[in-house]
Amino acid sequence: MRRNISGEGTIVQLEKDKPRSKCRKWKLKVSLGRDTKAEPKLNPKTGKPVYKYITKCRNHEGTYSSAQKALRDFIAELEGGIRLDADKTGVVDYAREFARKRKGIESISDSTCKLDQSFIRLLEHSMGNPNMATLDTQDIDNAILFLQENGGVKGKPLRNSYIIRFRKWLCTLWNKAIIDGVALETPVRDSLCPRDDTEERIPLTVPQLVEAIKILLGMLNKFSIATFIAMFTAIRRGEACALRWIDIDVDDLTIHVRHNLGSNMKLGETKGRRYRDEPMNTWLAVLLLEWEERQIEAAEKIGKKWNKECFVVSIYGEPTNPQRLSEWWRNTSSLLVPEGTHFHDLRHTCITLMARGGADLPTLQGIAGHANIATTQIYLHTNTERKKLAAEGLELMVFSERAEPDTSEVQVRNA
Repeated sequence: MRRNISGEGTIVQLEKDKPRSKCRKWKLKVSLGRDTKAEPKLNPKTGKPVYKYITKCRNHEGTYSSAQKALRDFIAELEGGIRLDADKTGVVDYAREFARKRKGIESISDSTCKLDQSFIRLLEHSMGNPNMATLDTQDIDNAILFLQENGGVKGKPLRNSYIIRFRKWLCTLWNKAIIDGVALETPVRDSLCPRDDTEERIPLTVPQLVEAIKILLGMLNKFSIATFIAMFTAIRRGEACALRWIDIDVDDLTIHVRHNLGSNMKLGETKGRRYRDEPMNTWLAVLLLEWEERQIEAAEKIGKKWNKECFVVSIYGEPTNPQRLSEWWRNTSSLLVPEGTHFHDLRHTCITLMARGGADLPTLQGIAGHANIATTQIYLHTNTERKKLAAEGLELMVFSERAEPDTSEVQVRNA
């Protein structure tokens, strides 16, 4: 696609600690002007529209002179709609290299790396390994339609929600390819996006929670401790498994969430990549104190040294793989909660019940650890129920005896 270039482009020096003559890493930036497809947003202060502008970027290694030439070539490519040095890089080959580099980044979780591999297999299954630079929007549409009609690698039907995640991953892949100079633009942006068919997760009711608690107390173990923590604090599975006794402040009724334990048994950052303090109720605090005493006794029996660095979700203080917790939940949940209830639904239930108890969205956002408050709103699937309650409340107010209209004034006027 031919593009109208705005300006002469910019070369940004990436090695800030070096003089320009010694720098060998640059970012080439070319402005394509206003994005005509994006709706402008209004400035809350001035009320004037704020438009979105498109900028294409590419990394370059070499001298400043070579970066100047590369920038001229980059502009020519954008104006002409073709790559001057188009290579034969296959989309699957690039995706594998993309995943390999991401795996070496400390902040990328183990689950994300596994998802990369799943999506690479899906990519090869749906479109093969064509030249990445030549793919267009129609190719992406065909791949998505193929997955909807034929399912995944093993022929199993795929939910639209999973295909939507795959499409988002393709966006990330192409954005990186543009920066690396492998592709000129992304064909994913205007491609077909399936309708989200994610099922609304139904929170547990209070009677269901009470019944589950009774059963769990009768089988108290490290997994039921993790379940109680999730029930009352909305902590995620990996975060619960990462808790150590040093994170539990019984006096202040606070749990310090600092890490996430991956299935590779490595401590990493939480999903939101931020520390947070979760409040806990007195009942949970007393239960954790009792579990701490049990753990100390168990560790002493086998001659293991115990300290505050030991893990909470454990018999002797050693870490528990989150996968083991998931396996236990799959085998045990039918005794505790309705069929189809996921362990993550405990977190959803906790947040929902807190909302019904009067907690506002900013408070819930802090408890849930969401970076965006919109995510918290998505979690609270209570709008329909609240609307029904509001309608019922209005009905009671209008038609109850206490709310009967005073007709005396009307009678006087009629007289």
